[in-house]
Amino acid sequence: EYGTNSVEIHQDALAPGDRVLLADDLLATGGTAGAALKLILDSGATLLGSTFFIELGFLHIAASLQVNNAQWELARAQLEALIERARQVGDEYSLMTGLSWRAIIAFRQGDDGSFVAAGSELAERARQNRSHQFARSFPLYRGIKALRSGDGETALRLTTEAAGHVEKSRDMTGRQVVGGPLAHSLYLCGKEQEALLRAEQTLAILHSARFTTDVIGEGISGVLAVYFGLWEAGDEARRRQLTAPLFAALSAMRRCARSFPAFAARAYI
Repeated sequence: EYGTNSVEIHQDALAPGDRVLLADDLLATGGTAGAALKLILDSGATLLGSTFFIELGFLHIAASLQVNNAQWELARAQLEALIERARQVGDEYSLMTGLSWRAIIAFRQGDDGSFVAAGSELAERARQNRSHQFARSFPLYRGIKALRSGDGETALRLTTEAAGHVEKSRDMTGRQVVGGPLAHSLYLCGKEQEALLRAEQTLAILHSARFTTDVIGEGISGVLAVYFGLWEAGDEARRRQLTAPLFAALSAMRRCARSFPAFAARAYI
């Protein structure tokens, strides 16, 4: 569920024309069930239906909807239910998902205690499960917190740590989210060329990517901070060079705002 593995059956377990009911104890991400379905279909058998004793997917979806609509209290309630159920059944992926969003909501509400509690547990579970996808979240948001207080060195250390996890997980959302704050951190530390390069790389990813979560707005914000800073400090020629990428970043921010009400206010400001 939080890694890569394989599912196998004997070659003669199913034959063309067999009718199969797929039963599993837990449906979370659908990875195992999807693999089983592929084996059934590849054998030429027909799937009649599927049944699951416990289904956690609806809690993922319900919480995501409330987060994207900025319904923080409803989202928190859904996430607490997800976290509790995941603990009961030992579903590490769903537990880390719940802890990640719980930490993000606490960050947005300024609830430092809940942010540290959820983020610390997430970091430890991600370490135990060797999940770089989830390991990036806590250092990233601690880095963003440092950025907002103007502590460039701390921000650079933390966003670099988050970027290291992204490189190992190779997930596209992580590159969109982490690239901007890392570029902004580099800029605050006086590393303008490195900051500009990272901003350009992140903007190129954003241009062709499909936005799947409002946290991508954090990545766009970092890119904008770099371009705005360089534009304000530049001469007329420099500003002409920066106009196109600056407007491209603003366009990405507007697209994020239209997709996710939770980020709309910040985006339009």
